[in-house]
Amino acid sequence: YSPCFLLSLVSALINLRILRLEWFASAAREKGSYDLLELLNRGGMGEIWRARHRFLKRDAALKIIRPDFLVSQTGRGAETLRKRFEKEARAIAALKSPHTVAIHDFGSTEEGGFYYAMELLEGFDLDQLVRRFGPVPAARVVPIISQACESLEEAHRCSMIHRDIKPSNLI
Repeated sequence: YSPCFLLSLVSALINLRILRLEWFASAAREKGSYDLLELLNRGGMGEIWRARHRFLKRDAALKIIRPDFLVSQTGRGAETLRKRFEKEARAIAALKSPHTVAIHDFGSTEEGGFYYAMELLEGFDLDQLVRRFGPVPAARVVPIISQACESLEEAHRCSMIHRDIKPSNLI
């Protein structure tokens, strides 16, 4: 039984590698009206890419739910996840604070994943700022925290809860 087992294991590993290569190849393709330029961050169910709108030639950050993650969902999990992602995009797009990232677009990919395009923020997040330059003086922290509170206040008025407030999410 050992040769059969080993052959099955090797076959599974090869198939996994091919699947990953297909995913990276499809990620290099376009997403809606956007060309993906650079992977910025990866999470449990999705990725954030630096992208450029083909017609407007404007850079954006694309948050994408990976199709392989959707496929791994059992039962109605994929549909529930899609609805939650769509609801998140609509809710964020409704916020008007200048301290909240703006969403420009929402769509689906040829592979069955979903994405939304948001403004691309340049610069340091608060975590990077502290790691690079050390403790931040109060005179600089107060305006940063005030802006974050203004954004969160608007979200709370719209019955939204952020659930992931941390220094790396404050730019």
